[in-house]
Amino acid sequence: MKADILTLKALFQKDVRYVIPTFQRPYVWNQEDQWEPLWNDVRNIAEEYLEELVRLGPGKEAQAEERSGTHFLGAVVLQQRATATREIETRDVIDGQQRLTTLQILLDAAQEVFEHDGYPEEARDLRKLVLNDADYAKSQPDNVFKVWPTLVDRDAFRAAMHNDLPIGEFENSSIAQAHEFFKLQIRQWLAGTPDSAPQQAQGLVTGLLGLVQLVVIDLTTGDDANVIFETLNARGTALLASDLIKNSLLHAARESGLDSDEVYRRHWQELDSQWWREDVCQSRGEMSQ
Repeated sequence: MKADILTLKALFQKDVRYVIPTFQRPYVWNQEDQWEPLWNDVRNIAEEYLEELVRLGPGKEAQAEERSGTHFLGAVVLQQRATATREIETRDVIDGQQRLTTLQILLDAAQEVFEHDGYPEEARDLRKLVLNDADYAKSQPDNVFKVWPTLVDRDAFRAAMHNDLPIGEFENSSIAQAHEFFKLQIRQWLAGTPDSAPQQAQGLVTGLLGLVQLVVIDLTTGDDANVIFETLNARGTALLASDLIKNSLLHAARESGLDSDEVYRRHWQELDSQWWREDVCQSRGEMSQ
């Protein structure tokens, strides 16, 4: 096990697959509790950097980054998979999957806004953080994505992360809603001061690439990921008891040599719908009937 503090550029710019195992819960973050605070943090980072750059003057980007400092967005726990040299590097996401997925959605939303609204250099810089080399997708198209969610979220994630795919049928998906939320926030922020929008776009890219940091705990193949998953619970939506049960069952299935995705499809998938995650309150009178 080793721990490093990494920028999003260091975490995502290389060709890599961060796979969220089937035993993890689906995507559950929401606008009020997570998306808005994250966007406010990232926007403030970009604005602080731009203010420092104005004070220092043109050509002082590196010094402005140093004076701006960095912003810590939490931790993720990854576990290495044994992969052949010619295969794409792959890690399982043991903890922090909500955070990692949301950051990919934010990066892709910004990339899409820049690509469609006339900021080609910024779009190019962010594309490197959301898409792997196309050669890795020849045998499996979904290998193009750096983060790959659980089964229940894959269709919505695929639609949201492709700039030209419609997401209408996934409008109730939290992943699609997060992508639309971040696109709206970025466009509104740029439109607020149109004369300085190009500088703001550059500032947002700088903030996302270099001024946001995560603690990344990297486990070896010999570390017990199941124990660590149940021990660590990053800031965000609390785990349900059913999440822990699913984790234990599917982890055991995988350790026994079974296809955990197939076990999930046959025995658990319908229990991962939002209906089963909602609280049900009963009065004492209802309980006594």
